Amino acid sequence: MTDLDIARAVTPEDIVDLARQRLGIAPQFIEPWGHHKAKLSEKLALELADAEDGKLILVSAMTPTPAGEGKTTTTIGLADALAGLGKKTIICLRQPSMGPSFGVKGGATGGGRAQIIPMEDINLHFTGDFHAVCAANNLLAALVDNHIHHGNKLGIDPRRVTWKRVIDLNDRALRNITIGLGGPAHGQPREDGFAIAAASEVMAILCLAESLHELRERFGQIIIGYDFDRAPVFARDLNAHGAMTVLMKDAIKPNLVQSLEGTPALIHGGPFANIAHGCNSVIATKLALKLADYVVTEAGFGVVASAADLIPLVHGLVRGSDTDNLGNRALPMGQGDTEQDITLQGYWDRRVFVLNEPPGTEVYLTVSGDTDAILAVGDVYGTAMLLVDETPWGKEAASFTTSYDAPTFVVVGHRVEGVAEVRLTSSRPLSPLVDDEDGKAISVGDTVTGNADYPGDLDYFVLDLEKDQAIEVLVSSALLNPIITIDFVGATEDQLMADDNSGGGLFGLDPLITYRAPHT
Repeated sequence: MTDLDIARAVTPEDIVDLARQRLGIAPQFIEPWGHHKAKLSEKLALELADAEDGKLILVSAMTPTPAGEGKTTTTIGLADALAGLGKKTIICLRQPSMGPSFGVKGGATGGGRAQIIPMEDINLHFTGDFHAVCAANNLLAALVDNHIHHGNKLGIDPRRVTWKRVIDLNDRALRNITIGLGGPAHGQPREDGFAIAAASEVMAILCLAESLHELRERFGQIIIGYDFDRAPVFARDLNAHGAMTVLMKDAIKPNLVQSLEGTPALIHGGPFANIAHGCNSVIATKLALKLADYVVTEAGFGVVASAADLIPLVHGLVRGSDTDNLGNRALPMGQGDTEQDITLQGYWDRRVFVLNEPPGTEVYLTVSGDTDAILAVGDVYGTAMLLVDETPWGKEAASFTTSYDAPTFVVVGHRVEGVAEVRLTSSRPLSPLVDDEDGKAISVGDTVTGNADYPGDLDYFVLDLEKDQAIEVLVSSALLNPIITIDFVGATEDQLMADDNSGGGLFGLDPLITYRAPHT
């Protein structure tokens, strides 16, 4: 039997009866959406304000893999087991995004006998919370463009609008688009794009706010972009935060459903863990702790991505425990060596290593061997934590501290010809990242595409030129600040600094770079 067959074979309890019998919730605090799902009134939290908190059990995993590591299934199964032992238990989970649900990963309501129902509803539109997130997010985007169209009193720089639109689907064709085409009546043409709803700042705020008032204040603090003086422009400057809050007035209420075995489950919010905290809402978790003796929840992606965020978000609730999922697929991805012997062959060859450590971890690096090699360390947001000129060539180890719940990238490269033998020693394990897209030979007239796959990533191509041969490079990029560098092979570091022909510009403004080869 499939998961769907198993789920449909179970007759769920009426949601009002389940709330009353399992959790002691009076009917006036329940807002049914049909017979098997409901929202819980914001007044319930006030009613339970003086109740003792239960214990929080966190289920996480080590390094995540594309298929997932079964955290949701483990969470549901553990909660069902506790309920079977007579413990008053609640499950707390994020709502699935329809993007992954229709993609490779599939839905996120568990599997086998450890499922949340009604699984079709939860994996699709559910109670409309994700649609409310899209509406609030896109309302702000529309107000930004409308303000620019009608005189732009705030002086918003259309080239520096950072607020994107969202949709709850995977659609790569919409990631980078041009809007405002069709003439003056249709707005100011500019670059824009769609993100997925779970990656929206609105979704993250929904899961952090504990009241409508706090939701409105946080919406007001959203930075939508920058003006021509490069000062930030906030959503409150457009008076957008009140209207956004109205759209979210029902979405802020937690959703109550149940497992196949009738264990109550609160499913609320769904921020991705690689851009936010990757947990269900603070409102849902704190309410669950007032309603039950045991609350079983999960942290998305893995321990270093979101588990470390959860306890602080629940504001000091430390009574609990952790369950860590260890999967055969995940084990190799979490391993690494503290010592790497690297052979760099030729110009711009490099090796990239991934460091998976929680924020605040101090890491020591020592590099020995060929001094023509270079070293750079950056986080997932592109922030440099150890610069090239700080590289400790065989000297005392240099150190840096990880900043985010996300991987850190260590890059060892070579900017001159010849072979470099380098030994990289780290106080924490490093895992190689394979990048085989570099060094492709191209000819004059070719069109090539480079992709930034990780911080510090640089795709390079080899072009044979004669001395004094002049070329023009036309840059077309969806990024606001593409970096294009042209260097000649065999240069010393001094020559690179003197003869480097670098350029880059905003798409549509300064896209043309000219270069004359100093050598064959």
